Amino acid sequence: MRMETGTEVSVNVEKLMLTGCARSDEEAVKETSVEHSLSSSCKETEVGQAKSKRTVAVSDDIYMDDSNCRGAVVKRAGQVLETLSMSLDRQPNINCRVETFGKMCDKFDDRRKRWVTQMGFGGLLYLRKKHLPRSLCYWLMTRIDPINEMFVSNDGKTFRLSKNQVSCVFGIPNGPNCVPSKVGGRELGKYIPLIERVFGSGCVRKSDDGSGSVQLRGIEITPGMVRRAEEYWEESEEHEFKALFLAISLHLVLTPTQGARLAADVVPALCCAVTTVKYDWCSLVVRKLMQAVEVFGRRFYVDGYAGGCGGCSIFLAIFYLDRLNRNPILWGQYPRIKMWNMEQIRVASNADRFLPNGDYGKLGCLDVAYGEWHPREARDVPLPQPFYVEKVNGASIRGGGRRQRAEREEQEESCKRQRLCEREAQSVNPYSQGKSCMGKLRKWSCKGELCSSQMCTVNFGVHDVQKGAIGSRCKK
Repeated sequence: MRMETGTEVSVNVEKLMLTGCARSDEEAVKETSVEHSLSSSCKETEVGQAKSKRTVAVSDDIYMDDSNCRGAVVKRAGQVLETLSMSLDRQPNINCRVETFGKMCDKFDDRRKRWVTQMGFGGLLYLRKKHLPRSLCYWLMTRIDPINEMFVSNDGKTFRLSKNQVSCVFGIPNGPNCVPSKVGGRELGKYIPLIERVFGSGCVRKSDDGSGSVQLRGIEITPGMVRRAEEYWEESEEHEFKALFLAISLHLVLTPTQGARLAADVVPALCCAVTTVKYDWCSLVVRKLMQAVEVFGRRFYVDGYAGGCGGCSIFLAIFYLDRLNRNPILWGQYPRIKMWNMEQIRVASNADRFLPNGDYGKLGCLDVAYGEWHPREARDVPLPQPFYVEKVNGASIRGGGRRQRAEREEQEESCKRQRLCEREAQSVNPYSQGKSCMGKLRKWSCKGELCSSQMCTVNFGVHDVQKGAIGSRCKK
């Protein structure tokens, strides 16, 4: 280990000025003094004999935009993506492989989709026909403070990241039990043979002291495993498929690393493949994302760029797009990954970017949370009951709710009684014209005799007042 010299810092300043960030002479002097202060916090580690990788010590202040590190200078200048394109001749290696995972899920039949839904991971099936917005995800990694688990927007707003947000985006289980990082107890130990059948006996190492304890090694997720998940599975192979699908989803989407192996502390989670709904997978996603941002920051805040990053980048993309200062996409419906298609992601990303090749953050963010009312949505709320008008025997009947339905049924019953009354009146009075009074009768002085005067009237719901037939027999 050796400290960075003042000469190397001045070279960094000149290289940064070549990126297009114009400064006056006075600003250049200030920037040089700032870069000299960086020598107290930046470290250089020699790797091999030909190439060296520089890292910076992780602390609270380096993730702020007013930090003295070079990465913060690039962020303030709005040249994160421009510096990346000038420093690398390729796209950044974002290891959240949404495309590969989506193509695999697109080949699932109804049986495998049912198994995935039973696991509580049905929301991941909506990653089909989606790909990762790499430039946006790379820029978002520079806006995360992993120590405080916080996202800092370009306009200064801060959002604390939590497991509830992961649950809203993916809909994966957020159970009461923590995902285990080591195998212990009979409940998990009984699934060791399942792990050996699916991934081979080489991933399981038993202790030599005779205690019977078991350790799981890192598992390499190969393209052959992905192809095996795409093939046909018998009904009796349910547990094997769930273990394989859980390993692939963790490695490709939820907890990806920059290596080809599933992290050793994540491998014990495969013992929970049959009982996934009992465990808190959302906290695991947040924890692994913060670890990936720390590794990313050790390179970015020294050189002003990083060659790649791990972590669940697609979660950051959906989380950020939902908080842009623009009209929301089907706000209040979950999982959020289902509501966004690639066209909507492309339109929202382009609207938020400083063109032609600038950073994101043009629209700014709104202080909104999942489960709350969105400030860009209309404040009107739907009526508690739908409103409609229908005709019953030529009369308009308004309804919509339980009370209205009861009134309508009562009125229909009254119509039946009216028809029955008409038939009885015709059988008793030959002078009847087929009409008679219905419902509650009023008292008249005719005392049941034939009457040529106006007969009784009835108030039938919202009907107009109806008149009885002339010449009908009226009763008290």
